[in-house]
Amino acid sequence: SQFYYYFKSKDGVVHAVLQHFYELLKNNKLPGKHTIESWEDLENWFRFFVAFQESIHCERGCPVGTIGNDLSHDQELLRQDVRLIFEWMRQSLSRFFSTLKAKGELPSSVDPDTLADFCFVIQQGGLLVSKVKREKAPFENAATHALSYLKSLKTS
Repeated sequence: SQFYYYFKSKDGVVHAVLQHFYELLKNNKLPGKHTIESWEDLENWFRFFVAFQESIHCERGCPVGTIGNDLSHDQELLRQDVRLIFEWMRQSLSRFFSTLKAKGELPSSVDPDTLADFCFVIQQGGLLVSKVKREKAPFENAATHALSYLKSLKTS
C-alpha cells in the first residue's frame, strides 16, 4: 500500500528514477565526466564506459538503454524520459564538435550532430554487444577506431 501511496504504477516508479537520474546527469553528480570539452574528455568518456563494463564483468548494458528497449507503444512518458537523457548526452558531444568546427579545427563540411550520433551509437551499441558477448574487446575496439576516425578529421 505504501508503494501505491507514492506511485500510481510501476511506470510511475521508473519515471521517478529516470527523472532523478536526469537531474544527477545535468548537475554532474554521476561518476565520470559527461560534459565533453576536449579530445581528452572524449577519450575518457569512451574509456569510462568500457571500464564500467569491465568492472561489472560485462553483465549489464546501459540501464537507460535497457528501459528504452523494453518500452511498449503506450509508455510515452517513459519514452520521453529516455529521450531526454539520451539527448542530453548526445548534445554534450554535439557541442564539443560544434566548438571544434567553429574554431576551424574540423572541416566546414562536418556535421557536429552526425558525429555526436556516431559516438553515442557506438557507446550504446558497445554496451549492448559487450553484455551479449560477455567481453569488452568489441566495445574497446569500436571506441578506438571511432576515436582514430574522429581525430583524422582534424584540420591542421
